[in-house]
Amino acid sequence: MIAHWIQGFEPFWQEKQDADLWFLLHAQFQHARPFVHASMKVQAHAKPPLQETVLDEWAVWGNGMADLFAEEARQQLSLDFWNTWTAVKTHQSNTWSFGQALHKLFVQIGLRAQATSVANQVPVPAQVDASEALELDPGIVALSKCRVEDLPKHLQVDETQHVLHWLDTLTDQRFAVTWVSYHQLLVDYQWRLRPTVQGKRWVSRDPYAVNSYPQQVQLLGRFVQNMAKAIKAPLRTDQRRPSSLTLTFWSGCIRVSISEERLANIDNFYKVKATRLPISQIVRDMSDIPPGLMTE
Repeated sequence: MIAHWIQGFEPFWQEKQDADLWFLLHAQFQHARPFVHASMKVQAHAKPPLQETVLDEWAVWGNGMADLFAEEARQQLSLDFWNTWTAVKTHQSNTWSFGQALHKLFVQIGLRAQATSVANQVPVPAQVDASEALELDPGIVALSKCRVEDLPKHLQVDETQHVLHWLDTLTDQRFAVTWVSYHQLLVDYQWRLRPTVQGKRWVSRDPYAVNSYPQQVQLLGRFVQNMAKAIKAPLRTDQRRPSSLTLTFWSGCIRVSISEERLANIDNFYKVKATRLPISQIVRDMSDIPPGLMTE
């Protein structure tokens, strides 16, 4: 698979077993692509006559030492641990058996339902066109060409010009178009974020006011969405997993052109500030994201 990536091919791996791990590997490979020129398969369990390279010999030696240390560690575990281990294995085995039986039942129900004539068939939803992600969000393109004077008065705050300039940097044709979440957009822009809302009127926020991380994500998203609606080019937000090594949850995303360096900087911010990685739950894993201007 990695050999194909090096040659420029992108095999369809999303439905492979352990697709989540393949996703992380593929995303990491994108950062390392300029430095990777070849791949080599290492035989980590081959007998000496079958070890073709020094790497094979090194891998086999490493596995042997790992097994030795693992066995030494096993000897130090208490009897209570092994009793608990046996109980867990029994529970897992029973759960697997019950799951297989339930799966078999669902298959039988499905086969019987398929054989049954139904008068009103439910239409199958159309699949999302994968090629759509190759085009910039029309709303972002429109905003990048927008002037402050083109917006309604309630959106003309001191920060509006800065927001429009920043949005223009998300349309750079030198970089690939990718799905980016509002969380990532906030981190990319947070060092100069000021707009907030009072009732229906947008104003420049007091620099000493403190907003929580979720509030800041919501404020930035609403401000940009309202600007796009005002010029009759609403953003096309879609629920997807964003292009990120740290954010693994599905979230509202839009299509922008952004460099891999900027995406990496965003990931690095979360690696330092997030409660745990990879981030799969906003409330739990982002609980320690600091409020206010988060780059300070």
